[in-house]
Amino acid sequence: FHDEFGKGRSSVRWSKLCEDYLPNSNIFLSEFFFWSSGNLDSGFKDRFGYSFRKCPHFDFCKKCNEEMIDFHKPKLIVATGTSWAKFFSSVYKMQHVKTLGCESDKRNRNIIHHYEFKGIPFIFTPHWSSGYISNFEKKETCTIIISFVRHEYCAQTMTFYQSTSDLFNHTYFNVHRILI
Repeated sequence: FHDEFGKGRSSVRWSKLCEDYLPNSNIFLSEFFFWSSGNLDSGFKDRFGYSFRKCPHFDFCKKCNEEMIDFHKPKLIVATGTSWAKFFSSVYKMQHVKTLGCESDKRNRNIIHHYEFKGIPFIFTPHWSSGYISNFEKKETCTIIISFVRHEYCAQTMTFYQSTSDLFNHTYFNVHRILI
Protein backbone atom coordinates (compact mmCIF):
# COMPACT_ATOMS: atom_id res chain seq x y z
CA PHE A 1 0.00 0.00 0.00
CA HIS A 2 2.64 2.54 1.05
CA ASP A 3 4.85 1.62 -1.91
CA GLU A 4 2.04 2.43 -4.35
CA PHE A 5 0.37 5.41 -2.64
CA GLY A 6 3.16 6.82 -0.46
CA LYS A 7 3.34 7.22 3.28
CA GLY A 8 0.92 9.42 5.19
CA ARG A 9 2.07 12.29 7.39
CA SER A 10 1.74 10.24 10.59
CA SER A 11 3.73 7.35 9.10
CA VAL A 12 6.53 9.67 7.97
CA ARG A 13 6.68 11.27 11.44
CA TRP A 14 6.78 7.87 13.17
CA SER A 15 9.51 6.64 10.80
CA LYS A 16 11.59 9.72 11.67
CA LEU A 17 11.12 9.09 15.41
CA CYS A 18 12.26 5.48 14.95
CA GLU A 19 15.38 6.76 13.18
CA ASP A 20 16.02 9.19 16.06
CA TYR A 21 15.63 6.62 18.84
CA LEU A 22 16.83 3.35 17.33
CA PRO A 23 20.38 2.53 16.21
CA ASN A 24 19.47 1.02 12.81
CA SER A 25 16.55 0.58 10.43
CA ASN A 26 16.01 -3.16 10.95
CA ILE A 27 12.63 -2.66 12.66
CA PHE A 28 9.30 -4.46 12.62
CA LEU A 29 6.33 -2.45 13.88
CA SER A 30 3.21 -3.79 15.57
CA GLU A 31 0.61 -2.62 18.09
CA PHE A 32 -0.81 -3.92 21.36
CA PHE A 33 -4.28 -3.34 19.90
CA PHE A 34 -4.84 -3.46 16.13
CA TRP A 35 -7.82 -1.10 15.80
CA SER A 36 -7.33 2.60 16.08
CA SER A 37 -9.12 5.05 18.29
CA GLY A 38 -8.09 8.66 18.74
CA ASN A 39 -9.06 8.61 22.41
CA LEU A 40 -8.62 5.70 24.81
CA ASP A 41 -11.15 7.04 27.28
CA SER A 42 -14.67 7.99 26.20
CA GLY A 43 -13.85 7.91 22.47
CA PHE A 44 -12.84 4.26 22.65
CA LYS A 45 -15.94 3.27 24.59
CA ASP A 46 -18.17 5.23 22.21
CA ARG A 47 -16.61 3.50 19.20
CA PHE A 48 -16.35 -0.08 20.52
CA GLY A 49 -18.90 -0.31 23.35
CA TYR A 50 -16.48 -1.21 26.15
CA SER A 51 -13.51 0.42 27.88
CA PHE A 52 -10.00 -0.03 26.53
CA ARG A 53 -8.83 -1.92 29.61
CA LYS A 54 -11.72 -4.41 29.21
CA CYS A 55 -11.13 -4.99 25.51
CA PRO A 56 -11.97 -8.62 24.61
CA HIS A 57 -9.55 -8.54 21.65
CA PHE A 58 -6.25 -8.33 23.56
CA ASP A 59 -5.83 -12.12 23.48
CA PHE A 60 -6.19 -12.09 19.68
CA CYS A 61 -3.68 -9.25 19.32
CA LYS A 62 -1.30 -10.92 21.80
CA LYS A 63 -1.42 -14.21 19.87
CA CYS A 64 -0.62 -12.42 16.58
CA ASN A 65 2.23 -10.50 18.23
CA GLU A 66 3.64 -13.68 19.80
CA GLU A 67 3.68 -15.39 16.39
CA MET A 68 5.46 -12.37 14.90
CA ILE A 69 7.98 -12.33 17.78
CA ASP A 70 8.61 -16.07 17.44
CA PHE A 71 9.17 -15.64 13.70
CA HIS A 72 11.51 -12.61 13.88
CA LYS A 73 13.34 -13.57 17.10
CA PRO A 74 14.13 -9.97 18.10
CA LYS A 75 16.92 -9.07 20.48
CA LEU A 76 14.81 -6.27 22.00
CA ILE A 77 11.16 -5.21 22.06
CA VAL A 78 10.45 -1.52 22.64
CA ALA A 79 7.03 -0.13 23.50
CA THR A 80 6.38 3.59 23.75
CA GLY A 81 4.28 4.88 26.62
CA THR A 82 5.37 4.20 30.19
CA SER A 83 1.88 4.79 31.56
CA TRP A 84 0.76 1.47 30.02
CA ALA A 85 3.74 -0.60 31.23
CA LYS A 86 1.98 -2.18 34.19
CA PHE A 87 -1.19 -2.95 32.24
CA PHE A 88 0.43 -4.53 29.18
CA SER A 89 3.10 -6.35 31.18
CA SER A 90 0.17 -8.03 32.95
CA VAL A 91 -1.66 -8.84 29.70
CA TYR A 92 1.54 -10.37 28.25
CA LYS A 93 2.57 -11.98 31.57
CA MET A 94 5.98 -10.32 31.59
CA GLN A 95 8.47 -10.44 34.44
CA HIS A 96 9.61 -7.05 35.78
CA VAL A 97 13.39 -6.65 35.94
CA LYS A 98 14.16 -3.02 36.71
CA THR A 99 12.94 0.55 36.31
CA LEU A 100 15.44 3.31 35.47
CA GLY A 101 15.03 7.04 36.05
CA CYS A 102 16.67 9.78 34.03
CA GLU A 103 19.65 10.84 36.14
CA SER A 104 20.60 13.85 34.00
CA ASP A 105 17.16 15.49 34.16
CA LYS A 106 16.21 17.33 37.36
CA ARG A 107 12.78 15.62 37.36
CA ASN A 108 14.43 12.16 37.50
CA ARG A 109 11.34 10.62 35.88
CA ASN A 110 11.27 6.93 35.05
CA ILE A 111 12.32 6.50 31.43
CA ILE A 112 12.81 2.72 31.16
CA HIS A 113 10.54 0.00 32.53
CA HIS A 114 12.44 -3.21 31.79
CA TYR A 115 10.57 -6.51 31.60
CA GLU A 116 11.35 -9.91 30.11
CA PHE A 117 9.01 -11.60 27.63
CA LYS A 118 9.87 -15.09 26.38
CA GLY A 119 13.48 -14.44 27.42
CA ILE A 120 13.62 -11.21 25.38
CA PRO A 121 14.20 -7.80 27.00
CA PHE A 122 11.00 -5.81 26.64
CA ILE A 123 11.28 -2.14 27.56
CA PHE A 124 8.70 0.61 27.87
CA THR A 125 9.96 4.14 27.20
CA PRO A 126 8.28 7.54 27.34
CA HIS A 127 6.13 8.04 24.24
CA TRP A 128 8.42 9.43 21.56
CA SER A 129 5.88 11.85 20.12
CA SER A 130 5.10 13.35 23.51
CA GLY A 131 5.98 16.99 23.96
CA TYR A 132 6.85 16.28 27.59
CA ILE A 133 10.09 14.36 27.07
CA SER A 134 13.15 16.49 27.72
CA ASN A 135 16.33 16.40 25.62
CA PHE A 136 18.08 14.77 28.60
CA GLU A 137 15.41 12.06 28.80
CA LYS A 138 15.57 11.48 25.05
CA LYS A 139 19.37 11.17 25.09
CA GLU A 140 19.38 8.73 28.01
CA THR A 141 16.50 6.72 26.52
CA CYS A 142 18.36 6.41 23.20
CA THR A 143 21.58 5.44 24.97
CA ILE A 144 19.85 2.74 27.01
CA ILE A 145 18.09 1.37 23.90
CA ILE A 146 21.46 1.17 22.13
CA SER A 147 22.99 -0.61 25.13
CA PHE A 148 20.18 -3.20 25.08
CA VAL A 149 20.43 -3.78 21.35
CA ARG A 150 24.19 -4.16 21.54
CA HIS A 151 24.07 -6.39 24.61
CA GLU A 152 25.86 -3.97 26.92
CA TYR A 153 22.87 -4.03 29.24
CA CYS A 154 23.20 -7.65 30.35
CA ALA A 155 19.61 -8.58 31.16
CA GLN A 156 20.14 -12.34 31.04
CA THR A 157 22.68 -12.26 33.86
CA MET A 158 20.84 -9.48 35.71
CA THR A 159 24.03 -7.39 35.65
CA PHE A 160 23.24 -3.71 35.32
CA TYR A 161 25.29 -0.58 34.94
CA GLN A 162 25.32 1.43 38.14
CA SER A 163 24.06 4.49 36.31
CA THR A 164 22.99 5.44 32.82
CA SER A 165 26.11 7.60 32.50
CA ASP A 166 28.18 4.37 32.52
CA LEU A 167 26.64 3.48 29.14
CA PHE A 168 28.12 6.24 26.99
CA ASN A 169 31.62 5.15 25.91
CA HIS A 170 31.37 1.68 24.39
CA THR A 171 31.71 0.09 20.95
CA TYR A 172 28.52 -1.30 19.41
CA PHE A 173 27.29 -3.83 16.87
CA ASN A 174 23.87 -4.01 15.21
CA VAL A 175 21.34 -6.77 15.78
CA HIS A 176 17.74 -7.37 14.78
CA ARG A 177 15.03 -6.17 17.13
CA ILE A 178 11.37 -5.44 17.08
CA LEU A 179 9.46 -2.32 17.97
CA ILE A 180 5.98 -2.85 19.30
